[in-house]
Amino acid sequence: MTHTPSSQWEISIVLPLGVIANQLMKAEEQLRLLNMQRLEIANRPENARIRNLIESKAAHIHRTLDSIRGLISDIQTDMNPKRRKPDLELDD
Repeated sequence: MTHTPSSQWEISIVLPLGVIANQLMKAEEQLRLLNMQRLEIANRPENARIRNLIESKAAHIHRTLDSIRGLISDIQTDMNPKRRKPDLELDD
């Protein structure tokens, strides 16, 4: 079976990038769930003493989510590169 350059590109680059992007999206989903749980726990009156500790972890969660969003965006850009338009020749 012969592979065209396009199919080789998909198998060697696009497919693995898609898998990585999917895993990052799952991690993002889990971090969002963890963040919602953190908010719920931090708002309980009995947790007032540890609220500062809980809130400090929130900053780390938000930085991680921002990093994941950036990575996913970069991966999607790499998976769908903009095709270069041929230079148009102007008629004199």
